[in-house]
Amino acid sequence: MRLQVGYISFSAHTDFQQTLTFVKQLKPPHMILVHGEMHEMSRLKAGILRSFEEENMSIEIHNPRNTDTVRLQFQGVRKAKVVGALALKSNKIGDVVSGILIRRNFNYQIVDPKDLTVFTDLSSSRLSQRQSVYYSGSLPLLLYSLNQLNDDAILTAELKPTDTTTPTHRAIQLQWCSLASICVLDWESNPVNDMYADAVLAAILHAQANPIPEK
Repeated sequence: MRLQVGYISFSAHTDFQQTLTFVKQLKPPHMILVHGEMHEMSRLKAGILRSFEEENMSIEIHNPRNTDTVRLQFQGVRKAKVVGALALKSNKIGDVVSGILIRRNFNYQIVDPKDLTVFTDLSSSRLSQRQSVYYSGSLPLLLYSLNQLNDDAILTAELKPTDTTTPTHRAIQLQWCSLASICVLDWESNPVNDMYADAVLAAILHAQANPIPEK
């Protein structure tokens, strides 16, 4: 009887060479080996790494045990389309574009806060704040304390006890009524203005508690 014995690599899906060829075609940055005998998966991992190193190709292969966690970090490119009033401005390279980022159906748009109701179903509102604080000191001392925060603080007009104040929409407006010994702060609320208003209030309280300016 003539008999010939041959060995054929058997795998449920692919053998090593087929798997290696497939991985080289895809060139993924990460590869996770699951659903296999531990030692065979380790041999597969070592073989693929060795083949990639010979061709100066990079790949990170994970061979976790059951219930082990594998953490991968992906850095995708996100693009946002500038629409509305912001798109009408002629910006140059390096200019900072400030607006509200809107995500809808995996698409991103940057809009001016004034255009929020145009491109979304959301509505916007403005919050104006007013705070009064007692101050019985002099005007030079008040200006001196405020100039520690901003050196362009000036007095536009002195309030009378019956006067009313009108808030500005750019920064903080401070009005002083010497007869009533009171300072009135008006500002449009936002994170920056709120922080600056706290600093102005602290400067007024400091001037009240320290009647002589520091030299």
